[in-house]
Amino acid sequence: MPAKIITITNVKGGVGKSISSLFMSNLLADQGLKVLLLDLDSQNSLTGFYVDSYEQIENKTIFEVLLDKVKIEDVIRPVKPGVDFIPADITLSNLTLQLTENRDYKLFSVLQPIMDRYDVILIDTPPNLHIETKMALA
Repeated sequence: MPAKIITITNVKGGVGKSISSLFMSNLLADQGLKVLLLDLDSQNSLTGFYVDSYEQIENKTIFEVLLDKVKIEDVIRPVKPGVDFIPADITLSNLTLQLTENRDYKLFSVLQPIMDRYDVILIDTPPNLHIETKMALA
């Protein structure tokens, strides 16, 4: 059965989207569910919880996946039992300029190959209604 997708969103910053995503992923994993946690915010607050240095993720983020530069399987990182993670970085802020086709459903299409691996996919979004949030909601 494909994963349930839960998008954590609010157009205001600083309301706890990233920390809620983090805690929810841990709680779901503690319940025995397999969770994919996806940072879709160019501010990459969620990524900062799991990555010490951004050199560790260079060219291996959701941005490169959405532009078809790398496969989604190549950016997934196991972070704890039951939780895998896909990082983001500041380059995601260029997505609107670079993604030209199938914009609203691009995220769903790149998630398709891995949907059966997870029970839940949690998506942390930026504090706006730009393309990243629209993709997460679509």
